[in-house]
Order: sequence, then C-alpha cells, then structure tokens
Amino acid sequence: MDNHHVDGVGRFSMLAQGALDEASSDINVGVKKSANDGTGLYQIVLLVVCGLVNMSCAISTTAVSFISPAAEEDFDLNSTTKAILNGAPFLGMVLGAYFWGICGDLKGRRFVILGSMGMDTLFTIFSSLVQHVELFFILRVGNGFAIIGATCMVYVYFGEFLTPSKRDSYLLFLELFWALGMMVGPGLAMVIIPSNIILVSSVHFKFNAWRIFLLLTSIPSLIAFVLIFQYPETPRFLMFRGYLIKSREVLERIYLVNNKFTTVPYSVQIFTQTHSAVWFDSGFIGGIPFMKNVKRRLTVLKNGHITLFSKYFKNIIVACIIEFCLMASYITILVWVPELFSRYSNYKLQNTNGVNLCTASEWHLKYNTVYTGLIVSVNAYLAALIVACSTIPLVLITGIIIKYVDKKILLCMYLVYNVELFVYDMERFFIHIYIILKEI
Repeated sequence: MDNHHVDGVGRFSMLAQGALDEASSDINVGVKKSANDGTGLYQIVLLVVCGLVNMSCAISTTAVSFISPAAEEDFDLNSTTKAILNGAPFLGMVLGAYFWGICGDLKGRRFVILGSMGMDTLFTIFSSLVQHVELFFILRVGNGFAIIGATCMVYVYFGEFLTPSKRDSYLLFLELFWALGMMVGPGLAMVIIPSNIILVSSVHFKFNAWRIFLLLTSIPSLIAFVLIFQYPETPRFLMFRGYLIKSREVLERIYLVNNKFTTVPYSVQIFTQTHSAVWFDSGFIGGIPFMKNVKRRLTVLKNGHITLFSKYFKNIIVACIIEFCLMASYITILVWVPELFSRYSNYKLQNTNGVNLCTASEWHLKYNTVYTGLIVSVNAYLAALIVACSTIPLVLITGIIIKYVDKKILLCMYLVYNVELFVYDMERFFIHIYIILKEI
C-alpha cells in the first residue's frame, strides 16, 4: 500500500497507535485531541465569499427571464420559444446535479465551486455574443449545468467550516445572498435593458442592451471564482481523503484568524481517521495499476450509492418533493413576471379600455407581429424586484428564531403558508402590484 500522496503529505503519518479504536465507527470525521473549536471572523468573511457564489447562481438562474421580452425581435420568439428558453437553465441543472455531486465526493467541494463558477462565466459571456437562438439555448443549458454545482455545493462547503451550534443560522444567512441575487438581476435589468443601447449593429452581428445586461451578469461569477480560489478545501473533506496534515493546517489557520490577538498556539497535536474515513480513503490509493485503481474507485461509489439509497431513501424522497413544490411555485412566478408586465404595458400603449393580465396576454398573442413598436417596460422589472424583496424579511426572521423553534415545525409552517399563497388569485396579486407601482 502506498502511504504517501503525490504531494508528499503522509496519508497516515499522524495516526496515533490505538487511537482509531477509541472512535465510534459511525463518526464521519477525523477525531481531534485537545481541540479548541470556534466560530468567528474567518467564518464571517467566508460567509460573504460563499454568499457571493450563491448570489451569482441566483442571477444566472433567472437572467433569461429578464431578457426574453427584449430578445423577442432579435430571436423571433413567441410564447412557446420563450418558455423553452426560460426552461433551458433548469434543464441544465437536471443534467448537472448528479455529475457535480459525484465530483464533490471525489474531487472536493472547492473543486466543484471553482469549476461551476468558471464554466458559468464562460457560458454567460458566449451567450451574450451568439446571434442564433438555437446556439443561445444550448449555452443557457450549459449555464444551468454549471451553476447547479455551486448552488448545492456552496452550502456543503461553508457548512464544513462551521461548528454544529452555529451551522443552522449561518446557512440561513447564506440563503439571504440568494435573495439579494434575485434582487440584483431585475435591478440591473431595469437600468440596462429599457435604455435600448446599441453598441454594434450590423447584418451579421448585433450587440444591444439585453446582451450588455447578460454580459454584466457574468461579473459576479468571475469575482466569486477569484475569491473562492483564495480559500482552501474544507478540513472535513481533507480528513476523508487522508490529508491529515493539510486538514490540521486549515484548522490552525481558522484558529489564528478567529483569535487574532491570542498568544496561545493551536493546541491540536494529533489527528486520527475514523473507520468510515479510512474506508472512504482506501478507494483512492495511488501507486497501483490503473485498472485496479479504477475498480477501487467504482467500488467506493457503488457502496456510497447503496448507503445513500437504502438508509436515506425516505429522506431523499421527502426533500425532493419539498424542493420541487417550492421551486414550482416561487421560480415559476418569478421567471414570468417580466414577460407578463411587458405585455400589460404594451397593451396599455395601444388600448384605452380596461385591462387585466389575461386580456393583455391574449392581445399580445394576436397582435405582437403587427405592432413593431413594442417596448420593455421598467415596471416589468420593478415588479420582479418587489417579488424578490418579499423573501428577505422571512429569511432574517428565520435566522433569528431557528435556535428557539424546532426546524421541522418551522418547515411545516412555511410550507402551509406557501400553499395558501399559491392558491391565491395570482391575477389579482399582479394587478395589485401594478397599482402600487403606478402610485409610487
């Protein structure tokens, strides 16, 4: 058995004799002696960095919904093709979720976030330049494929830097950055897209306002990539892969940042691997024939899948159903708000009689090829901004009360509230928003 990684760090060089027997076989992290854990400045700064990752994912997820009214003429879109484009990122998410999950276990959480943010940046830049709707669709599927990795893994990555007592509240505040991203998207679109800026206009290439907006949405992902690059892999994953010395170095760095003025050195001297960590790490030993190494890795993956879908199958199904229902109600509304209000505003320009959203949509489907002077209303993006802002108070309240209220009770309360909101008359809801906007 090879006892060293290619970087020279001993695989079990700090394994205390007999210490492994002291650890329970169901513990999934390395055991530390004389530990001095804590949460402080390091985690607060990392919250902002991971928050920017989460915000970038939110912006990229909904960007197509903000450009679809403006791109209607350039791509010759109708309601069906707009729906297909709006669904492109989510199709990519479905395709990418399993891939990034496997990468997260094999290559690490940091690797997934870096790959995800880098791919999202490139796909976004390319999609702002393409002139054909088919290629645009493929690139936005690529965006979804990329960002689902960071969307899911950023919570795992950040959570593995937190102590159990702080994990719930910090991860909830991380969700706050998703809400901020949902606000930045329509806010930026409200400024850029209605301006109708045209930088380049020729027979074969056009670069106008909605393409500028799309290009600008790549900047948060690029910044997130650069910032995450400065941070290490999580100490928990390093322990699993046998990098005990590296794991200790990361924890020591956290200790020093959180205790800036202390003169007491980091007290952890001995790290051990538990039975589960040794079992996981045994599938990634170097210095053996290629096919045997592949077989080992596939065995680790197979055993992991067996555990996942036998022991945790019920939990997975429940979590998937909850996530599906929440996204179906929240995201579905948000991605169509700009289009619906754009139709409403264009109807009002051509008609003086009373209107509701159904009438405006029917008129749009009938006459959108006749009237060439259709515009993208600022109010369309302002309405989306208001919908996004509505989530912030609830996130803040939940982050405060989660220490005092059972998490299952909180989840049930929010699901009941979401059902009531979903069955509410959505047409009247949008009309009320429009009336409020007109009175501001």
